[in-house]
Amino acid sequence: MTLDHPEIFLTQVRAMLKANESLNNLRILLPMVTAIDELRSARQLILRCHDEVKGEGFTAPLPPIGVMIEVPAAVYLSGAFAEEAEFLSVGSNDLTQYLLAVDRGNARVADLYQALHPAVLVALGDVIAAAHDQGKSVSICGELAGDPRAAPLLVAMGFDQLSMNAGSLSVIKRVLSGFSREELQTLMAMLKPMTSAQEVVAALDHALTERGLDRFLRRGASS
Repeated sequence: MTLDHPEIFLTQVRAMLKANESLNNLRILLPMVTAIDELRSARQLILRCHDEVKGEGFTAPLPPIGVMIEVPAAVYLSGAFAEEAEFLSVGSNDLTQYLLAVDRGNARVADLYQALHPAVLVALGDVIAAAHDQGKSVSICGELAGDPRAAPLLVAMGFDQLSMNAGSLSVIKRVLSGFSREELQTLMAMLKPMTSAQEVVAALDHALTERGLDRFLRRGASS
């Protein structure tokens, strides 16, 4: 929509760039990208805005521009995106829904939405590898990042950042503190050959229970 109506996008970007003046903590993340041309077109519009606000006297540098990986097409192009973008971020909710062809808002099929489905985990691993091969950081947001069951696995897989709501921070920090780096790698090796979401969930539940962290388990995105 923003590329079809660039006047809307340009207004938003100008506002972001001006708000970043003297702060320099802005990062622009482009959602629902499916082709490299979309990234390039958006970057050109952002560069245009940056030149315009510099002409008005603003001095904040051009912010990093990232791509949200949340459709299957973006997974397959994650290497190309990582080469041209400054960072990647996975939108786990939409990516899971599109990979599994499940509308979690439809009660008749919502139980088939499995964020820890092995196919989803393979896709996440591919995105992480693509980002790190280009020396770029990759984060994950959505319900999965704030799920105590999933967080140890996501860290073991190599995500550089987990993005979640503030209410989940203390729980996730407590769960992650229960694992050493070596234990996370062992957990990852154990989960890698599993071929069903039920196996993955059971193994993660067992790992948390062994460490007395089972009180933090909740049914939800990863069940």
